[in-house]
Amino acid sequence: MRLPHYKSKIIPALLLSIGCLASACKKMVDINPPIDTIDNKNVFNSPDKVNAAVSGLYFLMMKNTGEPTFSNGSTTCYAGMMADELVPSMGTTIPEDYQFYTNKLLLSNPKPGPDLWSYPYKVIYAANAILEGIAGATSPAITDSIKKQAIGESRLARAFALFYLTNFYGDIPTPMSTNVLIEGKQPRQPIDKVYQIILDDLKAAIELLPDNYAVTNGEKVRPNRYAAIALLARVYLYRQQWQEAAATADKLISSGQFSLTTLENAFEPNSKEAIWQLLYDMKNGQSFHIPESMNLMPALSISMLDEASQEFFTDPANFESVQLFIIPTYILSDHLTQAFEPGDQRFNKWTDSLRAPAVAPWNGIEYRFARKYVQANPDGTDAHPYYTVFRLAEQYLIRAEAQAQLGDVAGAASDLNAIRSRAGLPATAASSKEALLTAIAHERQIELFAEWGHRWFDLKRTNKATTVLSAIKEKQPWSDNNLLLFIPPLEIQNDPMLKQNPGYTW
Repeated sequence: MRLPHYKSKIIPALLLSIGCLASACKKMVDINPPIDTIDNKNVFNSPDKVNAAVSGLYFLMMKNTGEPTFSNGSTTCYAGMMADELVPSMGTTIPEDYQFYTNKLLLSNPKPGPDLWSYPYKVIYAANAILEGIAGATSPAITDSIKKQAIGESRLARAFALFYLTNFYGDIPTPMSTNVLIEGKQPRQPIDKVYQIILDDLKAAIELLPDNYAVTNGEKVRPNRYAAIALLARVYLYRQQWQEAAATADKLISSGQFSLTTLENAFEPNSKEAIWQLLYDMKNGQSFHIPESMNLMPALSISMLDEASQEFFTDPANFESVQLFIIPTYILSDHLTQAFEPGDQRFNKWTDSLRAPAVAPWNGIEYRFARKYVQANPDGTDAHPYYTVFRLAEQYLIRAEAQAQLGDVAGAASDLNAIRSRAGLPATAASSKEALLTAIAHERQIELFAEWGHRWFDLKRTNKATTVLSAIKEKQPWSDNNLLLFIPPLEIQNDPMLKQNPGYTW
């Protein structure tokens, strides 16, 4: 999902010429400077060092270089292309992206390894280092409350990374320490064992973490107990533990701490709907918004410009030279845009479009793209570098699906209708278990599009991937081997205990 080299250089210059964004950016929250590199040599002899180490976990997740990681855009964009959600706007021009779109990854593709394998393991290593550092802390300044906070956040971060690793790769190594001599030669562990570690970590985090955001003065940029509950509910759903999924999502929904907001406010900083958000570090004013919005939205949205500017940018004489700025790297697929029901306000509020000139070679094609996140305005305001990890709408859909599976048709319909009502849609007509499950799957496709790869993972966990994706011509001929990514060849070379996923050979 990296921006093409020319795009990464030109877009900032263009935005700076429109308005100096860096000078308008406000410091969103005071957090101790993170420790960029966390290892087991760090000595936790003060609360500040502990806080900095934990903050370093989120620094790793957001990787402030303008490049993505699994938790900073890669999951959304790569999984979106592998599903029926996103399309690379430049087609075959960037072969590495097109391979994701066709579900035919080559071992030479440089993207999956660093973004979706290495970075989650960096987060796991950092979390393990914090856990070991806390275990060895002897200073009386490191109080029980400080230890609980650090342990809870570290175990949640480890569970979070393991969740995405196993859903992308299947069986995976599960390092539980920083001893590279031992962990570096670990075989892949079965998915069931991986999930047991995830469950243990999340249950511990729920017990250890507070139910407030006091550690960040009310900002939602570090997770609390409810973030662990949110991921636990999702894990139970994926594991088809319907009773536990419904009960866990209910704890969050019934807490009174969160509520569904208007569509316009759902992704705002610290919105009532947000459960956990990552804060993008605006280091030296180098980046204007999170990399995900930089790839899913154009540098300039035509709808933000005045009429004269719109005419200039869509003039056939200018379009070829300016399309780089007004067409995002990844656009919404026809499969997704056609799935929206008439009158669905999410189509109006959460997507935008550009109509190309009617003349050849563009022939009036419409490029529709996601706009869930706020971009930099032409005057340099409202960068809002908050990236939503968990939000309440997903919990309603988790509880709805679990209730439907348990035969609670009325309860499932009620939760489904809470999401539909917010979108301006009438109550569901589904009145049976199977009809409701189909309706809930559709609602997840629409409500959670362009967020964290939900569509890709949903198709896989419900065994619908082969049916849905094999019907797309660009993905033919289809193979179920496409449902797992390849283990980076260098990792297999370094660890003879690792075995490659089926279907990948040199």
